[in-house]
Amino acid sequence: MTRTATTGIFRGFFSLLGLSRPADGQADSSHGGDDINSSAHWKKFSKTWQEAEDIAAGRLGDFPFNRKGKARMLDAIAMCATHIDALESDTTINAAEAAMLRKDTDRLARAVEEKRTIEQADEPKTRTTIKVPAMASMIMLRERLDLLGQLAQANRLHSDVIEMILIPIERDMKTLNNSTMLSQLAVSLRGEATELRQQGREHIEQIKLRMSA
Repeated sequence: MTRTATTGIFRGFFSLLGLSRPADGQADSSHGGDDINSSAHWKKFSKTWQEAEDIAAGRLGDFPFNRKGKARMLDAIAMCATHIDALESDTTINAAEAAMLRKDTDRLARAVEEKRTIEQADEPKTRTTIKVPAMASMIMLRERLDLLGQLAQANRLHSDVIEMILIPIERDMKTLNNSTMLSQLAVSLRGEATELRQQGREHIEQIKLRMSA
């Protein structure tokens, strides 16, 4: 996917959240643009992230690559740690943004690892543990809630980074807002799931206010 297409997806997603973002190449004191968009590390990271997200979301089908392609994709995801470290060390992004990107990179690595290759298309699918989407979303949001709060209080945020971070979080919150999905959780967990969703929404609203200022 080209950078233009990726930017278009991000802009559409951001507008759905009600955030106004600066035009490409523009920045102000509260949310950065120029510094990150000119970074080679960011360009490499965002390209890999988008490719991995497309694979994880099933946009490239059930068998998105051959064995060599899968190995290359996993190697590229592993390199993302280097890009994030570099972006954080030169203060292009803040600590909370970096921590969130690391968590999302781990998520994508697991998702890509689970995808089968073209060579495995005719092989019987191995039995896997039944997944409960609401439980997975609850765990993901629980792990990110404190970092969301830190982002809401950060002095400077980057539009592209925030867009990227919020895509899976919004997806998890949508799952936790689905009564059918929630019914799959143990009754004792449903209250926590609702509270996590509400707290996450509050943090996101704060971030929206910061980004639209």
